[in-house]
Amino acid sequence: MNTSRLCYLSPAQVKGPLPTGRLDVFDRDDRRIGEFAGVILDPEAGRLRYLVLKVAGLFKHRRYLVPIDPTQIDAEHRSLRVGIKRAALAACTIFDPGAFLEFPAKLGQE
Repeated sequence: MNTSRLCYLSPAQVKGPLPTGRLDVFDRDDRRIGEFAGVILDPEAGRLRYLVLKVAGLFKHRRYLVPIDPTQIDAEHRSLRVGIKRAALAACTIFDPGAFLEFPAKLGQE
């Protein structure tokens, strides 16, 4: 995955239809799989590419990049629903914050 022009936005930086504060993330089978930990933005395309999902493990947390489509927002229950199953997380890219530009990105200064 080429991340050289993509930006990470933390939950605090995300504006729009999402409720503020903690958001649980559920898989397509309606099972909780983690917590919202931000988004990955392609500023040139003006499009969100990935949801950053924090998943608790036995001894540590991991953050994964989950495709943004199809993600549904459930503002009433303060949650998001993604289009994958929990088992599919193993195939998702592990989030590396150092691989992404800070937002707002100064794309001409790379």
